[in-house]
Parts: sequence; structure tokens; C-alpha cells
Amino acid sequence: MISCRRIKSYQGFTLLEVTITVGILSFLLFIAYATIFSLGFRMRLELLGGYLAPGSKSQVNQQILISQVNRFFLEAARSIRSAKQINVNSSRVTIVVEDSDSDSDSDSVIEYSLKEYSINGKVTKAIVRSKNGQGERVVVQGVEDFKIEKTSNLVTIEIRAVVAGKEQIFRTSFFKRNPSK
Repeated sequence: MISCRRIKSYQGFTLLEVTITVGILSFLLFIAYATIFSLGFRMRLELLGGYLAPGSKSQVNQQILISQVNRFFLEAARSIRSAKQINVNSSRVTIVVEDSDSDSDSDSVIEYSLKEYSINGKVTKAIVRSKNGQGERVVVQGVEDFKIEKTSNLVTIEIRAVVAGKEQIFRTSFFKRNPSK
């Protein structure tokens, strides 16, 4: 005869209880991960209003500054190496290059200079680029000083910036390909 006995002391969990618990924990972990990822993303967005924000996000600000300086050096190298004429005036350089975009024999004038901006009461300096005197574009933000020196066919650019309370100096030199002009 088959006997049906009920076990009075249940041990363990049912499959439904385990599934619901794992689901709730997965949801909470997803929210925690999304929040941490969002905070990291916000740290990278400290370039609000055209200035590098100081504070605990200084490592991110330093990485952004280094990236901007590297891009500026690459851009300036292309212009200087193929320049027809280079004029240096303290913290301003004017480069005349052959305009490859148009079919005419016109030249483009690219100018890099140090400008001071006041945004939300904070004063910041930035290196700006203008082409043919039209529209300025900020190339490097948070710069303290910008120096350009030119000898016969060598152009040396130095950028001084303060990030996280430390002064950093970035310096590079470029040779003009055609020194006779």
C-alpha cells in the first residue's frame, strides 16, 4: 500500500523562490553597474563651458589635456612642414600654406593664438585656431602659457598648463620642409 506522509520540516528552497531571488539580485547588480558606469562617464564630461574643471577628476582632466595637446601638435606639424611662410609673434603664429581644397592658386592662412575666456566667472586660457580669419576653434583648453620660437627652418612650440596643481610643460620642434621660402 502506498502511504502518503507529509514531511513537516521542509528543508531547502523551491525553484520559484530561487528564480525570483536571482532575478531581483540581477536587477540590483545591473542598476549598481549602470550607476557606476554613468559616474565614470560624467567624469569625462568635465569640459563644461569651455574650461577644464578642477577637483577630484584631475586624472581625467589630465588625460583630456594630453589628448588635446597631442592633436594640436599633429595639426601644427602638418601645417608647419608644408608652410610657404611662417610668422611668429610672441604667443601667436601665422602659417601660410597652399590651399589643397580649391583649384585656384590661393593660399590659406592658419593662425594659432592664446586667448583668454571668462565663462561663469572663471577665467581660462585656450589655444585657438582660425583659418583665413574666419571662425575660431578651441584646440587646447586650460593652457597657462603658449610660446612659439622660430629659427631659420625650425619652429619650437611650448605649452605650459597646470593640472591637479602640477605644472606640465609640453614642448616639440618641427622642421619646415622648404627652408628657402
